[in-house]
Amino acid sequence: MKKRLSASDKPEYMNRLLKRQLKRYFGGIDNLPDEMKPFIDAVERSYNHYEEDRLLLERAMEISSEELVEVNQQLREETKAQKAVMSKLKSSLNTVLSISPDENGFEVQREEDILGIVTVLESQLKTIKDYEENLILIKHFIDQSTDAIEVADTCGRLFFINQKGADLLEDSVDNLIGKYIYDVDNKMQNVNSWHRIVDAFKTHNKLIFTRSQKFKDGSSVLMEIILNKIEINRKSYIIGVSRDITAREKAEKEREEFIEKLREMNEELEDFAHIVSHDLKAPLRGISTLTSWLMEDYAESLDEEGQDLVQLLNRRVGRMYGLIEGILQYSRIGRSENANEDLDLNTIVTEVMETLEAPKGFEMFVEGKLPVIHNDETQIRQIFQNFISNGIKYNDKGENGSVKVSCSDLMTHWEFCIADNGPGIPPKYHEKIFQIFQTLQRRDDFESTGIGLSIVSKIIKNNDGQIRIESDTGKGAEFYFTLKKKSISIHN
Repeated sequence: MKKRLSASDKPEYMNRLLKRQLKRYFGGIDNLPDEMKPFIDAVERSYNHYEEDRLLLERAMEISSEELVEVNQQLREETKAQKAVMSKLKSSLNTVLSISPDENGFEVQREEDILGIVTVLESQLKTIKDYEENLILIKHFIDQSTDAIEVADTCGRLFFINQKGADLLEDSVDNLIGKYIYDVDNKMQNVNSWHRIVDAFKTHNKLIFTRSQKFKDGSSVLMEIILNKIEINRKSYIIGVSRDITAREKAEKEREEFIEKLREMNEELEDFAHIVSHDLKAPLRGISTLTSWLMEDYAESLDEEGQDLVQLLNRRVGRMYGLIEGILQYSRIGRSENANEDLDLNTIVTEVMETLEAPKGFEMFVEGKLPVIHNDETQIRQIFQNFISNGIKYNDKGENGSVKVSCSDLMTHWEFCIADNGPGIPPKYHEKIFQIFQTLQRRDDFESTGIGLSIVSKIIKNNDGQIRIESDTGKGAEFYFTLKKKSISIHN
């Protein structure tokens, strides 16, 4: 048998309409089974909600038409104001988005884009923070600069100055910002000085000038000022970089004085060399003439040993004469006023080979084609003549000897190689042979001044080139040298 609702289970309050229906169909709430209690509670809540809505409706119906009009007008004004705010917000955000490189074309169109707005704002805040960090870092670097840096508008009002600039003006950065540059910088004599500078930018992109910077203690330094004009948001600014060039000017003056002294010394040295060479060559020519007379007039009176001594004396005179001439040539390198010209090295090297005496059967040849270069013909002939003649003089293969000339293109330079099949040179002597007065052979065996390769090395270095040797005992020698390419004349 179903359990009935007890008195304690009955609700304290029940909608009267619900009570009437229960009484009509069930004879009252007392006759309802227990399992219907949840259902009755749900129905009861529905009736209560209905009652609340009915009361609200009655309240609304009690409001006068004037109040409704007033409330409606307020709502319209609030809606209009809200739309205006949203419109401005969207416009501002779209402006922000237009300068944001990270939002991939996002554009605010609806109020529902609020999440996008929040994302944009967060992104912009991060970007601004990154910019601030970069600006702080840049300002730190600028403040560490040894140059004074200033930024002013065309009226002369300072917008920025670094610490070095403030130190030169003997004031603080904060105190200088906003002031007029011609009032705080004594390099500007007055406001007209600044106006003349501004006017000059009508015809110049950059201004460079020097002026004296005076200090309160009476001292001064020479400053170099570089001014540039820039445009930002249709407004002009002038950036000035000032640099203390007192030490530089002093060094430049000392350098000019040193160059002048060096020029005078070179002239004196050249005059001395000519005088010495003339004074030394004169007695040498006399000695040479005397030895020739001895051999002609007293050849029968001299025995074989005497004749050898006279010939040795003559050779030593010749060597001394060669030394004097070599020193003169060495001193002239780099001071030659000969004009450069186009030189066909195929012709020049062939002519050099034809003028040199070589044993019968000795082979001299050019491998490939040599270039046309723009240089001093005398010095270029001297280079090839020295290398090729050494390849002949010191070759131990006799009629089986050979000298080969070749060339390679190194883009900015030409590299030449003179190779021979002679006795070779041990690596320990590769540097020594280019030193002045140095020779590897006994001077009595080979008449040599020891200046030839020194002259060649100096000519090559004056042409922005380098020289090296690849050789070893019994393996011949390969002399490599480079010459910087120069402009070739174009003939019609």
